[in-house]
Amino acid sequence: MAPEGDDTFYVLSPVPHLGHDNGVNWATEAEPYRQKMLKMLEERLLPGLSSRVTESLVFTPETFRDVYLSPFGAGFSMEPRILQSAWFRPHNISEELPGLYLAGAGTHPGAGVPGVIGTAEVLATLVPDAPPRRAVPADFPMAAE
Repeated sequence: MAPEGDDTFYVLSPVPHLGHDNGVNWATEAEPYRQKMLKMLEERLLPGLSSRVTESLVFTPETFRDVYLSPFGAGFSMEPRILQSAWFRPHNISEELPGLYLAGAGTHPGAGVPGVIGTAEVLATLVPDAPPRRAVPADFPMAAE
């Protein structure tokens, strides 16, 4: 994604989803928040970072709600709180509904590509072999898709 000789850098800063009445107006706060994160990174970790940034793209909870159709704009499934992280997330085998198996960012071990792949690997060892699928009749709507 970066031009020749440049790099791409990704920063994740968890923020409350839109389900809270937190009073954040992302239309006005996104850029000041981005600047605050840039300043913090420059002071603590990457001196001179701001002079090297040539492009920037900010995703807010509104982006996740409007573009990715995520309820409440939660970018990584649940709200970023310690009691919704790792072991505290719903487990891969439902404890409420027999035969329900869960995978994805909202389940144990967690969000992000490694976490989502991890849920798939866990389920590959836990889910019993599914019965063979029935063929879809040719005249069934969307059968050709």
